[in-house]
Amino acid sequence: MLNEDENTAVDIQDKELNEQLALINQLDEDEKNALIKMINSMLTKKRMKDLLDGKIRMVG
Repeated sequence: MLNEDENTAVDIQDKELNEQLALINQLDEDEKNALIKMINSMLTKKRMKDLLDGKIRMVG
């Protein structure tokens, strides 16, 4: 699988995840963008939780 933005190879070991990504790629642009926003929101929430729990150290 190639990352379209950087044209670099992405190694995906998880077959189910690979299949899901293929299906996501078939969505229209609005649906893809909505899904990306949801994923980014979840990742940001996890990062903030980790930061507040002391799992991430702030530099500075």
